[in-house]
Amino acid sequence: MRIYIPLVGADLAAGEITPRPVHTVTAALRSALPDVDDEGLEYSATLAAADGALVLMQQEFSSEKDTPNLPAPASHLSIDSFDPRFRRIIASAEVEEGVLDMRVAVALEAVPSQVHLVRQVEWEHVDSILIDEPGFSKLIAQALAGDERSFEASGDIDLLWYDVVEREALYEMLGEDSQ
Repeated sequence: MRIYIPLVGADLAAGEITPRPVHTVTAALRSALPDVDDEGLEYSATLAAADGALVLMQQEFSSEKDTPNLPAPASHLSIDSFDPRFRRIIASAEVEEGVLDMRVAVALEAVPSQVHLVRQVEWEHVDSILIDEPGFSKLIAQALAGDERSFEASGDIDLLWYDVVEREALYEMLGEDSQ
């Protein structure tokens, strides 16, 4: 089963991906989007994972002592549009259904693609990594600060595809302190 895993920069350096909410094409997603083909459903799950990456980023920023919480309104932030800390990261992996708790998708009507990864995923099961194209860091920072228009606009950012063998280079590109 193909899943889309929201990540933060530090996850790229980890030996495996830890349990967390992930996204996939579920029966609930098919029911919510009955006229959408399989490719469109996969794309919807990918975008939901990108939104999940925003949630993880917010958690990381709010838990760091060296990085101040993002103030609102974010339009006053002096963030460079190419700041690598503000790029959504998603891993695409093939896993056995047994590593997922599918009941979560039923309980979360607002996000019908969401399930919970209950076991670690080794990087050998990941086939690609998707990262926001550069140039939209300020928009992502504004979305993190609660700007609804920026959050909605983040869905229009192209996600660039990388093979999983590029994981270490991506970690370095995003900076060791990237979250």
